Amino acid sequence: MGLGKKIRGRKGESVKRKIVWLILSSLTLLSLVAAACGAPEVTEQPPVTEQPGVTQQPEQEIAVKTETDKPKYGGVLNLVKDADIQYFDATTGNPASAITAHYTNEGITGTDWTKGPAGGYGAQETWMGGKVDLWGIKAGTIAESWELPTSLEGDTAIMTYHIRQGVNWALNPQSEASRLVGGREVTAEDVLWSMQITITDKRQYLYSRNPELRVIKVTSPEPWTVRLEIPWDIYETASFRFSDYVLVFPREVYEKYNGMSDWRVSVGTGPFMLTNNVPSSSASFIRNPNYWRTNPIGPGKGDQLPYLDGVKILIITDMSTIQAALRTGKVDGIADDKTEFTWEDIKDTVRLQPDLKYKMRAMSSADMISMRTDKPPFNDIRVREALMRATDFQSINQFFFANQGQIVTVPLPYMPEYADAYYGPEPDGVWPDDATEFSKSLYQYDPGKAKQLLAEAGYPEGFKTSINIPNEVRDIDYMSIIKDMWLKVGVDLEIRPEETAVHAVTKDKKDYEMYGADGPSPLQYAMLTHWYPADSYQNFSFVNDPKINETYAEIQATRLFDPEKSMQMFREVGKYAHDQVYYIPMVTGTTFNVWWPWIKNYNGEIFMGNLQRQAYTYAWLDQELKKEMGY
Repeated sequence: MGLGKKIRGRKGESVKRKIVWLILSSLTLLSLVAAACGAPEVTEQPPVTEQPGVTQQPEQEIAVKTETDKPKYGGVLNLVKDADIQYFDATTGNPASAITAHYTNEGITGTDWTKGPAGGYGAQETWMGGKVDLWGIKAGTIAESWELPTSLEGDTAIMTYHIRQGVNWALNPQSEASRLVGGREVTAEDVLWSMQITITDKRQYLYSRNPELRVIKVTSPEPWTVRLEIPWDIYETASFRFSDYVLVFPREVYEKYNGMSDWRVSVGTGPFMLTNNVPSSSASFIRNPNYWRTNPIGPGKGDQLPYLDGVKILIITDMSTIQAALRTGKVDGIADDKTEFTWEDIKDTVRLQPDLKYKMRAMSSADMISMRTDKPPFNDIRVREALMRATDFQSINQFFFANQGQIVTVPLPYMPEYADAYYGPEPDGVWPDDATEFSKSLYQYDPGKAKQLLAEAGYPEGFKTSINIPNEVRDIDYMSIIKDMWLKVGVDLEIRPEETAVHAVTKDKKDYEMYGADGPSPLQYAMLTHWYPADSYQNFSFVNDPKINETYAEIQATRLFDPEKSMQMFREVGKYAHDQVYYIPMVTGTTFNVWWPWIKNYNGEIFMGNLQRQAYTYAWLDQELKKEMGY
């Protein structure tokens, strides 16, 4: 699977082929919505979907893009977000919550725009998911190029970034902080400082989240070069954290204002400048006229970006109000991945406004139930198998998710970029030829077999246990269904909802019998590193399996230099781990992105790298179309 070339699935079919039938499935899905809801028939082809439809379509070539309209400059893009903005600097808080910083600041690298849909002109090698992080689909941002180690030599891995020249800090004359920087050129020293502050300032997110990174040595041995010396055991984590997660900030602003948590001191190199923020109301951006990036593909190739005059993010917490704002054209689209449209939301919205476009979002993690497999009763595989067979996954999908959820397998959900590492049914529900009959049978509801297994394990009357879960209505409702199903085979499950902070402490202390949480995400360094090895802090099921422990070290070493081979190795051990039932997978709900067709050069993307929300950099507003549509 040569990374950087066409990414292929384990059977050799390309992502391009998969996207074809996903497009067709999306058409089928949209037709069903129109028929069921009484909406007019929609003839315009919707964008590529990010999750499977219900029926696989025959293979055919993707239609060649014929639109040749030259992108136009101007207009303000109005977006909606369903919660207030928590952070503005992407450093002192979780970068995933610092949405404005991703409009104003940039990381060292990001995902190559041309390898995604790119308005219909791209290579379709990636879905631009939020937790996809592979070197083969990266492009330089603040770094123009980089050098990675090619063999396991010495005590440390050496990474070298060559910093792009000609990138300037945005200059907003109305901002005191921006005037302090004066629009000067970004240097290697800026990148060096941004990396160092991340692992030395106790307020920094990665300082507390990844304390192992504090030992990394960051230097600038020559002009326009930043060098990282990384112990081999944390190389993979560091390479992705520093490349995409760390955003670059000007040191003089950070030091004068003791951080950049105040939106008023926002200064970056990104496509937009933050000019106003009204808590619980809106955030406003204007175009950075000196932005360095140009459009790399399509009719606008060579155009300076961004096309938009600005962006405005409206904070609306009520979903019905969000839907109304979209249907009436008051907002053009959605600001971030946290604003989730469910299938029910989509049905209502499309029924009333069939001109809206929508796209299923890529699943970035596999929700799962963890358990203390180091203690009775869960140390017996027969008990774990019984719980699987006592769970009616199909009914949960049907009644809880309107048949639009995905019955995930553990340890990874399906994503095309990681197809070679995935073990489970294809997106159309068909298991691979080498799947064990045991794997397939685990998802078949069989309470009789479950009771038999419990009796064989010494629990003929069942047993009592408990599960700690987030105190969210959806989590409680879901687990209530599980409780009812398991009670039918004698397993009495006590549900213990916890507030976010308490739930995190429970996880850290591992003080539970069972634990409900997001499962593995297919980040390159999180594939096996966290969820199965005995010494991993995220081994929530207390797995201590000699076969996995022995294989893990080999996979980790291989993954550094041969991602293709490591994925294949991971799939083999993942197949084994799956059948040990160390985790109980959950049905994961489908969420959607929604936008109006007058947003051009856009296919529903939000991310341009690991959690970097910069896809609107390339979008332009067809204001004539908007007027023609009556808005």
